[in-house]
Amino acid sequence: MVLAEREARPIAAALLLRDETTLYGRYWGSAEHVPLLHFECCYYQAIEYAIARGLQIFEGGAQGEHKLFRG
Repeated sequence: MVLAEREARPIAAALLLRDETTLYGRYWGSAEHVPLLHFECCYYQAIEYAIARGLQIFEGGAQGEHKLFRG
């Protein structure tokens, strides 16, 4: 889970799941709007995590036909 805080108070989170080779995302929620925070929590932090652990694939989610995983 990626947790974003402001003044020690949670304001947003992204839940990601993983197996031995892949990091799967994302369930996202926020209590307030912060520009670009969605990308930081759901993509940038997730990608860093996957690279640091040697995962082969990051599947950031496919919610809608325009985002379907294309291989």
